[in-house]
Amino acid sequence: MAETSFYVYALKDTRTSPARPFYIGKGTGTRSHDHLLKLDSSRKGQRIAAILAAGHKVLVARIIEDLSEEQAIKLEAELISAFGTEDTGGLLTNQVVPSGVVHKSRRSVVRTARRQGKGAARARLTEVGGPGDGARERKGNHEL
Repeated sequence: MAETSFYVYALKDTRTSPARPFYIGKGTGTRSHDHLLKLDSSRKGQRIAAILAAGHKVLVARIIEDLSEEQAIKLEAELISAFGTEDTGGLLTNQVVPSGVVHKSRRSVVRTARRQGKGAARARLTEVGGPGDGARERKGNHEL
């Protein structure tokens, strides 16, 4: 049986309401928050720096958890394809578009995620600000 410790997450810009995703990724452990600890010169790093400099926070949203690595890779690719990258006129700062994109409608992606998740998808939202912020975390069960 495949390990199911992977999740797919979005980094969201809270300068807009509702917050808009600007990066989609997959990971395990603290991967979704690692981007906020070590800012780099990528478009993603520049966006995080601009959000924090404007006095706002980056919202880290775990879209779905308890996935196998294969499921996470497929869903990450589908979401990046659906939102599009800045290079293609879309929203995301992702520089690498994962290979193996299955061409389905957005509604099909959500149905697939529901089937592959265990029950309702557990979303985890965290607002993260600057140092000493005492990040707040909200947990709950949310259906996609």
